[in-house]
Amino acid sequence: GPVAFAPGTILALEGADATPDAAGTWRFTDRPLRVTYTVRVGDPAPDTTPVDRWIALPEMSPEVRALAEQITGDTDDALVAAPAVEAWLDASATYTFAPRDGALDAPVERFLLERREGHCEYFASAAAVLLRLRGHPARIVNGYANPEFNALGGYWLARQGHAHSWVEVRDDAGGWHRFDP
Repeated sequence: GPVAFAPGTILALEGADATPDAAGTWRFTDRPLRVTYTVRVGDPAPDTTPVDRWIALPEMSPEVRALAEQITGDTDDALVAAPAVEAWLDASATYTFAPRDGALDAPVERFLLERREGHCEYFASAAAVLLRLRGHPARIVNGYANPEFNALGGYWLARQGHAHSWVEVRDDAGGWHRFDP
């Protein structure tokens, strides 16, 4: 795809024709099939986006709302609620690359209340919904997990099979913390 990925905020990118857009996402100008690049990364600046952006949801069933309350309790701390959601999903749902869902309405609700099987996008989406329902800012992140290190060439290789989704929760200072249910 056209987006450059890195383990952190990209401060500089060398070896490929790419520039950052207004949101800070680095995009390749020629959309190469295979690209090698070097990045310099740093810690992201605190997020100053209004919290409402990170807790917005479509209408959810009362059953899903009750489940979110059951899992997270009454904590006001997203960094306490997120591990509780992660542990509940780990104990209650099954990971599969081939979920039996077809084209269902309300796939996250069905995942949480009925099937409890799916791939990383289901787990990340479910975690974000459960956290947002309790007022904890959360976002879904897509990228690559566990790339291969090529010691001979001294680089990391991210293949399509390394594609992954996880969830991040925002603390009171605007920093994001990764959780991978």
